[in-house]
Amino acid sequence: MRWLSPRTPLLPGKRKKDNYAPPEKKVQDFDALPETCVIFITENDVLNGGKPLYHIERRIEELGLAFGDESHIIYVTGRYRGDDAIGRLMHDFSCSDPDDMTSSVLAERARYLKKDEKGVRQMSTVMEELLEEERRANSEEIVLNLLNEGTLSIATIAQVSKLPEERVRELAEQQDEAVFA
Repeated sequence: MRWLSPRTPLLPGKRKKDNYAPPEKKVQDFDALPETCVIFITENDVLNGGKPLYHIERRIEELGLAFGDESHIIYVTGRYRGDDAIGRLMHDFSCSDPDDMTSSVLAERARYLKKDEKGVRQMSTVMEELLEEERRANSEEIVLNLLNEGTLSIATIAQVSKLPEERVRELAEQQDEAVFA
């Protein structure tokens, strides 16, 4: 057991973030780990506190100290429309017409992506990539379900799912590894 004295430095919380990394991604220089902030914009006030946003930080309750892992979570209430920066941003995020936006920077970018020929092509490419990624994920989910059934061959599953047979084999191997882990 390790006792903490006023002179004993606490292990940096940043080290804890590294524990979640796969072995090949672990780092020894914990100061090199980047600070992270995940922002959830929710339709409603999911924490029911009547606030436009909530900052969530990890703490060591018994010591009254911040954990110090430099990971932050922010929940933003998407329906919030106050007369402040967050209210205006949430308003702009809900606008389908860039001309209705209050932020000139956001409006300019939205106008480019929605009305400029190059921007529309760029947005179409991004949407096609997202759709392809979703299709692939759906196909892989179907493959995993069919593999669980255990009644069809790899070749048949590949044909039905329109995934390459090699990818179906990889998914089958991953599933076997997960079962035996």
